[in-house]
Amino acid sequence: MKDKQEYQGYRGAGVRLSEPLAPEVIDAKWDSRSTPTLYRGLHMFDKAHLVMLAETGIIRREDTAVCLSALLQMEEEGLEHTREEMQSGIHSGEVYLVRKLGLEVGGRIHAGRSSGDLIWVSTRIRMREDLLTVMDALNAYREALLNLARKHTRTVMPFYTHGQHAMPSTLALYLHAWACSAERDFVRLDAAYANTNISVAGVAAGNASRFRLNRERTAELMGFDSASTNTRDARNYDHLAEMGSALAILNGNLGSLADTLVLWCGQEYQLVQIADRYCDTSSIFAHKRNPDSAESVQGVRNKVTGRTVTSYTIHELVSVAESTSRGLKIMAGVINTLKVNKERMLDLVSSFWAQIPDLGAVLVLEKGLSWRMAHQIVGTLVRLSEEEGKGPADITPEMLDRAARLYANKPVKLSADVIAKAMDPIDCVNNRWVTGAARPQEMARQVGCSLDRLAKDGKKLEDRRHKLEEAEHKLRQAVKAIAG
Repeated sequence: MKDKQEYQGYRGAGVRLSEPLAPEVIDAKWDSRSTPTLYRGLHMFDKAHLVMLAETGIIRREDTAVCLSALLQMEEEGLEHTREEMQSGIHSGEVYLVRKLGLEVGGRIHAGRSSGDLIWVSTRIRMREDLLTVMDALNAYREALLNLARKHTRTVMPFYTHGQHAMPSTLALYLHAWACSAERDFVRLDAAYANTNISVAGVAAGNASRFRLNRERTAELMGFDSASTNTRDARNYDHLAEMGSALAILNGNLGSLADTLVLWCGQEYQLVQIADRYCDTSSIFAHKRNPDSAESVQGVRNKVTGRTVTSYTIHELVSVAESTSRGLKIMAGVINTLKVNKERMLDLVSSFWAQIPDLGAVLVLEKGLSWRMAHQIVGTLVRLSEEEGKGPADITPEMLDRAARLYANKPVKLSADVIAKAMDPIDCVNNRWVTGAARPQEMARQVGCSLDRLAKDGKKLEDRRHKLEEAEHKLRQAVKAIAG
């Protein structure tokens, strides 16, 4: 038997194969970018698996004790550094134990599991941590949106479609819209977490093994919600695709807000101003305040959209999750410090024709016209006004009647007071009565409901983290009971 210090892992030369693995194959097999991200999960799995093997009597308790003691010593030496020194990828724990304790003791750890177990379990541990981190950042972003929306339920501004004024609206409606999409993002991430936090430990290569493992105990010690119910199904990676898809959708929603802010802070709009800490300037154009923060979020959105097909590898998902958390923090900061130009918003919405749909609705309600008839009359009114160089403030009953005669051959006889009220953007907003509309009272109610959902989602995250902390405590106690 070779000296234990020479042990290079189960695939050493002189056993089944006569040559050592080529270095370039090692690099491909144990992806140097990905493996370090799994070390914490691998270490947790090594300890939990040893505890379970001892409790089930598969290996002797005294052998387990020295193995666990060695793993605790690894922690003192530096977990990541020591595992990296083993040059054995996901099998770094076993190699460390064999070199320290010999094959007869250290070689016992792998009973009942395969390389697949190591990859699948450690990947799920890493992914659930990343999901919780993203969801924390997402909730902070939601809170920023809702807090600002609550302050601006009466801040009237244009509602844009196709880049044109469509109707009077409020800033709260816009902000709450992005909060609503963020709520759905949380639901998707939470579902991804639930499907990720399932233990596949003990499935071996997918058909289990002869060892009578207690898979539920291993799952409990690692904080998983349950053990998978089919050993073959454990080989599937659809939970990674689910996470990747949820992150892609989230970044699409986040990028939509970034797109809007880039426009709104431009000189042509001047609706908002992004705080200097989230802006950069130009090396040549000294007068510029470039919204780099929002543009960086746009960049993440574009990158994630492009990676949707490939982002299901561990390295790509870790990178995307980190970029997503960073983007959420940036946008939360931007929103928390955003300066809103309320006067500019009201001036813009009063200067064009955003109130015209309301004037048409008044013709329906006051004069009994069909919607299409009213729509055509007010459309004619806008055309005539523009041809004569007149704007919304210049509308008179005579002008409206002239448009009605041209289209319908008879006047509508709407009074000046009724026309003025219909063309008042504040009155337009106050007459949005349906569920979820911009009416200040309704928007305040909806923001309140969203804050309640945010509190519940925050409590769910607290509970998830608490469960993981409890599992870590159980594992420490179990290790202590065996290793002393």
